[in-house]
Amino acid sequence: MKKNIQSLLFPLLLAASLGSPADASFEPGTWALTPTAGIAFFDANGSTGKAPNAGLRLGYGVGSDDLPGELHVEGVFSAARLTPSSVSNSAESYTLRIGPLWAFAPVIGITPLANAGFGMLYGNGNPQTKTAINPFFSFGCGASYSFGSRMALRADVSRFQTLDSAVARGYEVMLGLSYAFDRAAPKSAALSAAPVAPR
Repeated sequence: MKKNIQSLLFPLLLAASLGSPADASFEPGTWALTPTAGIAFFDANGSTGKAPNAGLRLGYGVGSDDLPGELHVEGVFSAARLTPSSVSNSAESYTLRIGPLWAFAPVIGITPLANAGFGMLYGNGNPQTKTAINPFFSFGCGASYSFGSRMALRADVSRFQTLDSAVARGYEVMLGLSYAFDRAAPKSAALSAAPVAPR
């Protein structure tokens, strides 16, 4: 099932044409704040399960003149309460990561996304899991649909794994609502728009 989700989304990224996305959330110089909620499928220390997941994404558009689409740098915080199938006790998991986010040209009004990240995972509460901070990486894809000049509905599917694959690995499926902050007007543009006093 999880492989089928990614096999359907990745061709959208490959088929996206070059150009700037219409979604205001991904314009260069724009900040985008995205609260998220979803579900994580995980394998932690040999125990599999799923967990509700909530988080917050904050991205900044840096532009990409030499690359397809638009490049963002995005920080992601997420929290989940894991209940492995093999034990009755649940565990708390927190992740913090940062990495690039690419937004490609829209396809039928939907902006394809690709993301990657590196950060730290903190787990606590499961008797099978020692309280520890573990480095991990993630990669995935998604899509964004803009409605209005500031808001967009966003969906992401990501694969995550600690550097020691025996600690934790899995997938997360997240939905979020993005809000794009106003960009500051360039000084040159502001000066050109100022009225010229008559002599």
